[in-house]
Amino acid sequence: GRKVLGCSIFKSRNTYFYQGSLLVNADLQRIAHYLPHPSREPDYRNGRQHNDFLTTLEKSGYHFTVEKVRKVLAGEIAKQLHQVVF
Repeated sequence: GRKVLGCSIFKSRNTYFYQGSLLVNADLQRIAHYLPHPSREPDYRNGRQHNDFLTTLEKSGYHFTVEKVRKVLAGEIAKQLHQVVF
């Protein structure tokens, strides 16, 4: 019932921007400090604060470093792009 990944999309007339944030071993207290409660929120949030619905891969029992996750994701993205382009 907790999230380890959040994403958003921005669209303008000629641009789409998609971003995702994967919480590997982040300090959740800092997230709550720097991200204010949104003015609009999805139903699943139900008024909860960040600490009440976020978790990390590490707290979920997956002990990876950020560098290891970065390398794995970069490799998978490169493979997918190669399949699309070639």
